[in-house]
Amino acid sequence: MKTNKRDKSGRLVYTPELFKNTGKHWTINELIDLVGYDQTMKREELGLMLERTPGTCSSKISRLKKNGEYEFYLKKFNNRGR
Repeated sequence: MKTNKRDKSGRLVYTPELFKNTGKHWTINELIDLVGYDQTMKREELGLMLERTPGTCSSKISRLKKNGEYEFYLKKFNNRGR
């Protein structure tokens, strides 16, 4: 089992193997998952799930809230499976 490298602060060190979607456009499904799972998961877990850095996930969530889009994606997440 591969151990993830961490810096002195305990944060994950960037590695291309972990964050394969860095620099790629966000898909609708990624945004829905990002917002929906933001309710229960830590940013590090979100980053690993979406293969993006935790900082990128935090920035995207902030932008969605600022632009008034956060609730839109949260509704989409909550309506899945109905």
